[in-house]
Amino acid sequence: MAVALDLGSYSDISDYSSLVDKAKLWLDRGSELDTLIPTFIANTEGHLNRVLRTPEMEAFAPMMAVAGSFTLPADCIQVRNLTVAGQPLAASSPVDLATRYYGHDNAYVTGVPSAYAITGRQVQVAPVNDGQIALSYWQRIPALTVNQPTNWLLDNHADIYLFGTLFHANTYIVDTDAAGGWSTLFDAAVGTLQDAGQRARYGGPIVARSGVRSIYGVRC
Repeated sequence: MAVALDLGSYSDISDYSSLVDKAKLWLDRGSELDTLIPTFIANTEGHLNRVLRTPEMEAFAPMMAVAGSFTLPADCIQVRNLTVAGQPLAASSPVDLATRYYGHDNAYVTGVPSAYAITGRQVQVAPVNDGQIALSYWQRIPALTVNQPTNWLLDNHADIYLFGTLFHANTYIVDTDAAGGWSTLFDAAVGTLQDAGQRARYGGPIVARSGVRSIYGVRC
């Protein structure tokens, strides 16, 4: 006869420690996965940083270009746009930027920037100009740790963290049925949050999507 566990709900997850405890309870495998649960949480955050784009992740930073170049902030996961004096710059590839704006002396021409390209975490604008560039970008979800026990996502959407952690845990132990069930719940919760973010921004119908994918900006 199956024994029902008193798992409670995810509404009592308030910080990193309670998330770990809840994941242990729902996994019901004793201490077998205790040392791995932080990795499952980190894997969930890694996945979310790839696919999730919500108003809470939007950030702005004034950057100072030197010789038309600057380094992206460490928490930038995707550039939304760059502007100079209120005018947006066009996104370009490094090759196209060099092709269009290299002069006869094998250096970028100078002037008011109108385009940019990203190489690694370095941004080059062209024509080259020193000065302030307004960067709008998507910000990495602050990672949960013992020293940083909460963030905006856990405070408002603890179910996403729990479902993702359980999905990664069951994938690790090769329980495909359980992993599939948690994946479905995780994707649905992430999709609902993504849709809510789009409604908050645009106030109109949601664009069709296959899975949860980013359709905005340029990856950092």
